[in-house]
Amino acid sequence: MKFHFIAAHRREFRLRSLCRVLGVSTSGFYTWARRPAPRQAERNDALGAACPRRGLVLFSAAASNSRSSASHSLRRPRNPGPR
Repeated sequence: MKFHFIAAHRREFRLRSLCRVLGVSTSGFYTWARRPAPRQAERNDALGAACPRRGLVLFSAAASNSRSSASHSLRRPRNPGPR
């Protein structure tokens, strides 16, 4: 996340200043910047371009289905009451 922030604000501030404030090395940033994107990130980008609302639709479908495993995490835990 720090490297993403640095990449986004690199034109506004000096790279060394950003790295110093965020506690990372400039060589670490350059290593991260040269690293190829993971295949999953490429697939997500392609999917988002092809169907931008897909994630929203899948989430709302999971939330409305009472039998899905996602619905358990959306509900509040029960209060056990006084002991």
